[in-house]
Amino acid sequence: MPAFSYEAVDATGASKKGVLNADSARAARADLRAQGLVPITVDAITTQLDEAGFARRSAFGDRLSTIELALFTRQLASLLEASLPLEQAFSALLEQAERTYVRDLVASIRSEVMGGASLSDALAQHPRDFADIYRALVKSGEQTRACCRGWPTTSNGAMRWCKRSGSHSPTPRS
Repeated sequence: MPAFSYEAVDATGASKKGVLNADSARAARADLRAQGLVPITVDAITTQLDEAGFARRSAFGDRLSTIELALFTRQLASLLEASLPLEQAFSALLEQAERTYVRDLVASIRSEVMGGASLSDALAQHPRDFADIYRALVKSGEQTRACCRGWPTTSNGAMRWCKRSGSHSPTPRS
């Protein structure tokens, strides 16, 4: 199901921004109205692919920092360990995302997974944000049906590396 970013106002006039999933922009606006919100803008979140089939980013585009990657990993692992279905886990991550880029990234991954792709395949669409080793660990976990058991350790290691190096890039540089 496609994801849509929106801006709407509530009955008090307060502006609200967020992401929701709907079959169409029209359905997204109807969902907002059902929540008592008046939609101002509703835009589809689309991942533009380059000629290699990867998510395209501008030359100066955003990317996940190491801290954001560790947080994403830790939160997703915790939600999956609590036996939350993947769709609900991604919905929770969408609500908790602080940066628009992270929210759009999670919405894109969620959309891919809900469309039938494996989590590792959905992450592979974003190679700038998820290193090869990260995707390989996820794929290994999917194949052994133990996808979230080692993730808290992985995120702790990423956090330690980030603090030690002072880096905010998603992968260590050699």
